[in-house]
Amino acid sequence: MPAHVTIDRERKLVITVCSGTVTDEEFLEARKQVLADPTFDPCFDRLWDFSAVISEQVSEEAITRLIQTSPFVGDISRAVVVSMSPKALARIMEFVS
Repeated sequence: MPAHVTIDRERKLVITVCSGTVTDEEFLEARKQVLADPTFDPCFDRLWDFSAVISEQVSEEAITRLIQTSPFVGDISRAVVVSMSPKALARIMEFVS
C-alpha cells in the first residue's frame, strides 16, 4: 500500500509514510486509517514522509476535501519529508498547509 499511517501516542505524533505512485484513493484511505485508530488524538502533531514517492496523481478536489475535513485541531506542528521534483513538492505543500 502506498500510504501507511502510524500513531505514536508517546511522542503525540501521527506519521504517514507514502511510497510509489500516490493517488486520491491512497490519501483518502490514509485519512480513514487515522480516524479508525482508537489511539488517534486530533491535537497530535503531524509528519508526512513522501521521500519514497515517485509520482502523484492527486486531484485538486481530493486535496480540497481533505483540507476542509481535517480532523486535526489546535496549533499542531507539521513536518514534511520529500525527495521529489519542485512541481510535486508544490502539490504536496498545498495539502499540508
